[in-house]
Amino acid sequence: MESSAISKHILDTNDPPAEHNLPALREFVTQASARRTSLDAKILALKAELDDLVKQGDTSGAEVGNQATPPAFSPLRTVGVESSSLKAKLDALLNERRTLDIQIGKHLGALSPLRRVPTEILSLIFESAVDPGERPGAPWGEILMNMVPWDLSNVCVRWRRIALSQPNLWTFIGLTSHTRPPSSATLRIVEAQLTRSQQMPLRIHFNPFREDRLTAAERKVFRLLSRHCERWQDVDLYGPASMYHSLEDQGSQFPLLRKLKIVVGVRDGLADEIGDLFAHCPKLDEVSMNLQEHEYEIAACLDTTNLRRYFAHNSLQNHANILCSANNVVDCLIQLTWGTDIFVTKIRLPNLCRLAIEDAELLDVLDVPALQELYCSHHTPQLHARLQNLRGLQKLYVGKPQSHIIVDFSSFLNVTQAIPCLCAYIPLACASALFEFLKSSTTFQASHHGAPSSPALRSLVLFLGPFDYDGIPIDEDQLLCAIEAQWHHRRLHAFHMYAAKFIPTSAILGRIDALRGEGMDVQLERDSEHLYAKVVPSDFAIHQCSPLGVPILCLSDSEEGET
Repeated sequence: MESSAISKHILDTNDPPAEHNLPALREFVTQASARRTSLDAKILALKAELDDLVKQGDTSGAEVGNQATPPAFSPLRTVGVESSSLKAKLDALLNERRTLDIQIGKHLGALSPLRRVPTEILSLIFESAVDPGERPGAPWGEILMNMVPWDLSNVCVRWRRIALSQPNLWTFIGLTSHTRPPSSATLRIVEAQLTRSQQMPLRIHFNPFREDRLTAAERKVFRLLSRHCERWQDVDLYGPASMYHSLEDQGSQFPLLRKLKIVVGVRDGLADEIGDLFAHCPKLDEVSMNLQEHEYEIAACLDTTNLRRYFAHNSLQNHANILCSANNVVDCLIQLTWGTDIFVTKIRLPNLCRLAIEDAELLDVLDVPALQELYCSHHTPQLHARLQNLRGLQKLYVGKPQSHIIVDFSSFLNVTQAIPCLCAYIPLACASALFEFLKSSTTFQASHHGAPSSPALRSLVLFLGPFDYDGIPIDEDQLLCAIEAQWHHRRLHAFHMYAAKFIPTSAILGRIDALRGEGMDVQLERDSEHLYAKVVPSDFAIHQCSPLGVPILCLSDSEEGET
């Protein structure tokens, strides 16, 4: 068969063929496939002939062995000569077939639609494939970059050329060392990323091997990263205070910094300060400090000019120092270090919409006139009075009580009856009060201003937790009567229940199906964490308030229930 008329450049690269080359490519594949079929037939025939010769040689060998004197010309020699000739022919055919397979593969590759995808489209695909997370299966302790651009650049010359021409693919630089420090090659990898990212804003994730000090290799990597701090846009840092001080010593500036997440590691339990290192970040939009990591304080001065989201674990005084000028904050999670004294001066946050706290007493020092969502870790009797001052509250989550003392949930439900989305821990001892409250014809009729609520506010989603807590069964009939009463009075849009041990009877299931048939959304949840994730956005999930088997009652409007 004649060789292909297509140039080797097209066949040996991933460059797209010209339109006029397509007919020749298809013709070659057709002819080569026919030639391969013919070769397969010849190969099968030669193999069959060789098998026959081998059998013939075995028979001749037995006959020669029975003769007293070998003949002058042994049949084995004839068989051997013919066998060698056939093997040579067979090898030639097999080699030709292998060469043909390679050529067919190259021509089919040139015909692949992916080969002809325009460079601009491939660039968009590469960009959408980039995930600033760690590569699945990457070995612990290694440099954990965004491996997508590296993998893309290793496919072929064309893909490498496209990947290298897109600096935004190389902007995520992450180092996570959980079990061992990084190798010496880490520095070269970081240098390559920084070069290929050109002047694009960077996303940095730096988590060293130990929280109290950096290894020599880690210090070199961090020093190299700090030289480009003017390009830092999204930063996640975990390390000792000395690491942050090294940034300050270099006079680092962060003109592009928008999202900052830091954890300050300590040695011997001593707290450290980061001072005014991040005091001049004009674009700073979100801050996260020491969340769910340590119980110590961090004294820091932040640029709050454009700060909209603040999540931190600190002393109340340090919180106040930061938030006193944060007039634009709309989302906030405040965790207090152990033994923090209640601050007297009010912290005014005029635009705060969503707040997560561990204890309702913190509301005494917060002035939040625009608050719409509140996530509170613990249920305390003092919460009721404070809720009366939150007139615009649209959603409330309250975790389990801090002690075994039974809270007056009837009072709590009455105080919160005008809140469209209520998510609260209700212990089994209060189940009867809850059912009566739900069946009451006056439920949800009052608004914050004393006027009847609008029908839109009465369209609610209910998450009801396991009333079989401590092994006490749920009164299924009383529960369904309460839910049906709310539905028929147009005050309940949907009913979602978590109860790990709750196994409804066929009669209860029939009533649930009837509610579904009437248009009500009824779901039985089997995972408390899944329910918690539906109720509380991940950014506001304080670790102490996760239910993990805790009964939950959630009343929510239909839109909130779908989030």
